[in-house]
Parts: sequence; C-alpha cells; structure tokens
Amino acid sequence: MIVENCSSYVFDELENLFTIEVWKNKFIVLWGMNTPAKIEIMFFQKYGIPVAAIVDNDVEKQGRIYQEIPVCPPKEILTQRHQDTIIIVASSAYDAICREAKALGYQEGTEIYRLKTFDYQGIPELFHKNIVKCTHREVQMEELRILIYIRDLCQKHHLRYFLGYGTLLGAVRHQGFIPWDDDIDILMPYPDYVQFCKLCSEEDVYELDSMLNISQSQLPLVDITRVRSKFMYSEYRVFPLRTKVGVHVDIYPMSGCPDTLEKRKTYHAAMGKYDEAWNEKIIIPMCTPQYSQEEHKKIFKDFIQFSTKYDYDSSAFVGVISMHPGIHCTAPKELYDNTVTMNFEGEEFCVASGWDETLKKCYGNYMELPPVQERKPHFNSVYCKTGKI
Repeated sequence: MIVENCSSYVFDELENLFTIEVWKNKFIVLWGMNTPAKIEIMFFQKYGIPVAAIVDNDVEKQGRIYQEIPVCPPKEILTQRHQDTIIIVASSAYDAICREAKALGYQEGTEIYRLKTFDYQGIPELFHKNIVKCTHREVQMEELRILIYIRDLCQKHHLRYFLGYGTLLGAVRHQGFIPWDDDIDILMPYPDYVQFCKLCSEEDVYELDSMLNISQSQLPLVDITRVRSKFMYSEYRVFPLRTKVGVHVDIYPMSGCPDTLEKRKTYHAAMGKYDEAWNEKIIIPMCTPQYSQEEHKKIFKDFIQFSTKYDYDSSAFVGVISMHPGIHCTAPKELYDNTVTMNFEGEEFCVASGWDETLKKCYGNYMELPPVQERKPHFNSVYCKTGKI
C-alpha cells in the first residue's frame, strides 16, 4: 500500500494565496469544523498566525473549543464585519456555504476562498507506468472473485458471515451488483471475524488489510477489515491521505449491544468518540514525524476492548463495530440467528434470515431506485498491472 499525506499541498495552496506577512494581518475564519480545518490550523500555527474562529452550522459542534479557537454559528462571527476578513472553505457543500456567506455581505474571490486541495485538485497523479485502466465490470468481477474466496474459506472452517448493506440490497433487488456500484460489504460476528483474519493472513491469497493481521508492516487506515486484490488498484482517499490500494471487499465485525434503545444510543455515541482520536492521532499525522505506530495500535486496542464488551452470542441485540455511528444499524440478534442463501451474480451466498427487516431499517423502501444523480461508484479510476486481466 502506497500512502501519501497531502497536507503539504494544503500548505502550498495557502502560501500561494497570500504571503505570510499578509496572512498575519487578516481576520481569518475557517468555515467547517472538519479535518481540513485542523490542517489549516497547523499551517497558521507554524507561522504564529492567529485564527479568529471556526464557524459551523452543525449545532453539535457549536460551542466547542479546538486548539483554543471557538467553534461558533456563522452569524455570530460574520454578522459584524471585520477589516481584512478571509473566510476559508474546505467542504463539498461549498456552493451552499458560499451563498450563505454572500448573504452576509462577503465577496467570493476576495473574502471567500475555496481550498481546492480538499478535493485533491492540482495534486500530481499517484499512479505510474505498466498499468491499464479497468472497466467498471472488470472491477466488479475481481471483487466477486474475492467474495467467493471469503465464502469458501468461511464454509471450510464453519464461520458465519452475511451479505450486508448495498451488497445485500443488490442481491435482493438485482440478483447481483447494484449496476452502478463497485463495492462489496459483508458482516461477520466478532468471534468468527477474529478466526477469519487469522486464516486469511496465513493463506496469503489476497492482501489482508486489518488491525488483526499482525504480519503486515503498515497498519490500516480504517477500523474494519479489507480483503484486497494484489493486482487491481484504485486511489482510496481519506483526507488528507490518499493511498494506492487493491480493490477490496469490506468485512464489518459485529458484536453485542445493550438491551435498551437508550443504552444503545449512549453506547454507540461513546464508540463514535474514538473516531476523533483516530482522525487526529492517526489520519492527519500519518507519514509525518508526528505519527506513532504505537499510538495507532493503542487507539485500536482501546476501541476493540470497548466495542466488544457485549458478547455477540449471548446478547439480545447486535450491531456493527465501528467508530462511525451512521453504519451501526443495530437489530435484534434473532434476525441473524439463521441464514438463507441468495443469488448474487450467479453464485449463492449467505444472508441473514431477517434480511427484509434489515433492509427496511437501513434504506426504507429499498426496492425504489435512488435518483439518477445519486447513482455513483465508490472507487475513483481503477487500474491493474499490465497483462493481469
């Protein structure tokens, strides 16, 4: 896996916007309490330049203090104009933010600036020679081969797994991949997940990108396991990092959960707090002198100890172990106690017997197709080594 930290491109863009001396005379406002804002703050701290405020419309972020900088509602800071105000925006919602800032009297291009490197614009190509571009269908077929390998390994060793998320939806609605999708997700009870990672690591048929793979020299950037191709690659982006990695199948571990809804909400909210530490101590400093592999291991160990304290098999409710609360989708364990097989691209795979209730909870009316503009693949362009297809 090739990893590059793109923070230096952010620094270059800010240095090219104004000289350091000019920056020191600006009233700097960062719009959005997000990872780019944290990197922008690193730039300004490097040169001793104060940041006046971070503004964000998310009420859950308002009132926080980050690096002694307050996070405020936009109107609280921007209604009263300050001389030489500069608003820096690094967000996919730039157009809406720009309209809001303009309504407060600020001008795009002189007072409102979009951080282009947030979208990886102007950054040199990561791939090199001796590669060919893959078609969408070629990517799907490589992922299917990985999925078949996972299924066969699980069957051989009597391990439980279930098709999940969009892959389950694809099996039900399309009997295969959702046509525009290029992603496969499966769920696995944690006891089986641990055993699977051990077996997959030993076989070495595919790359196992997992914190449970003790043989890998470079620790993963995500809190789940990915079984990766060894010859078909894509650029995976989690700002400020971009990586050249094999296309893959995602495996989400499942553990037990508290019995009551309120306790589950509290539990998963606490689980999600690990994401902030992961972001600040692993993702942002990766490939820099500030990164610590020991800190990386410790955060993951603490997270797993917390997130697996409810045993899967003895719990009435189960859910995905993740630092990202949006994908928990907890459910009564009885929905997963039995499996049925379902056709996916001409092959049979296990799905939880409660698949209908699971899909309704995750997607609502799951048989209804999304709007055309939302039908997008997960990967950027995918390439493979010459002669491998």
